[in-house]
Amino acid sequence: MEFLPHVQKEYELLVKGGEGPLKISLPDLQLETLIFGLHCLDRAVFAPFGFEYRAVFMDHAFGAACDAFAAVLPEDLGGPFVELFDKQCQGRQQEYGAMRLLPAEDGALKGVLC
Repeated sequence: MEFLPHVQKEYELLVKGGEGPLKISLPDLQLETLIFGLHCLDRAVFAPFGFEYRAVFMDHAFGAACDAFAAVLPEDLGGPFVELFDKQCQGRQQEYGAMRLLPAEDGALKGVLC
């Protein structure tokens, strides 16, 4: 299944450029990329506007992301997808939220949101 048009070519380039087969499918890669993007958006909105605005804004952003995926899924998969997406977003929010934005003084990248 391909969620977004024209990404098959980029996915094939990732497969070619890797040392072995990718350990993630194209839809999973797209989903993880979207979740990471939502987290970055969350941080970008929270910093200047604060918690209340961020909460409302991110609810709308989450809804828009769900609608975009639901548009390409069979109707009967919409509900289960939203539940899975919500669960994955919450887990990644905790994981990414614990990471620093910049490397430590020694330049180490472990625990940095690159």
